[in-house]
Amino acid sequence: MFSRGQEAAVFELLIAVILMGFVILVGMNALDSLNKQKCEGELNQQLNSLKHAIEIASAGKSRQDIVLEFPSCFPSSKSVLKIKNSNQEFECTSVCKEKRNNCKILDFKSYETAFNKELAENDPTALPKYTIYSNRVCLDINPVTDFSSGDECADDKPKKFISGSWTEEDFIEPGRYLLVNASDFFASSPKVCVYEYDPNASDS
Repeated sequence: MFSRGQEAAVFELLIAVILMGFVILVGMNALDSLNKQKCEGELNQQLNSLKHAIEIASAGKSRQDIVLEFPSCFPSSKSVLKIKNSNQEFECTSVCKEKRNNCKILDFKSYETAFNKELAENDPTALPKYTIYSNRVCLDINPVTDFSSGDECADDKPKKFISGSWTEEDFIEPGRYLLVNASDFFASSPKVCVYEYDPNASDS
């Protein structure tokens, strides 16, 4: 049989263990929250850098050489980035912070599970059901700017780069890209050629 003093000591030890467990749990939750904020901040920085490069290239000021990376908490196998064309006034006004009837948006989504990207690019229903994070960034460019591949892009392809396409159906994957304005005076819409770096590409 325990004496009253022993019983009190055991009870105090139990309380101390419970309190220590609570403190550890609170600390782990706080650390998870900080890591999540840091990761989201890194992604926002990447999206804003891409936005800046797209806007400069679209304006024809200079070609843009940019490296896009997704932070480790949003792996490419679970994430999608694309340029969305919107003609919804409410969406454009909300994202661009001013009244617009149509716009282009950098649309990022990260999902709960990995998925077949090649399949999902052609069939949106193949995307996972649950989104764990999303972010949208307004592009201050002409909403009819063309990012598809074409002859004008093939003719001016840099060495070690391959022609790419950033239409609404295309996923923008992490990598190095070169954005070049290929518009001419008679073009009905601005044209930006997208080249993706490929070390195995020919020099021709």
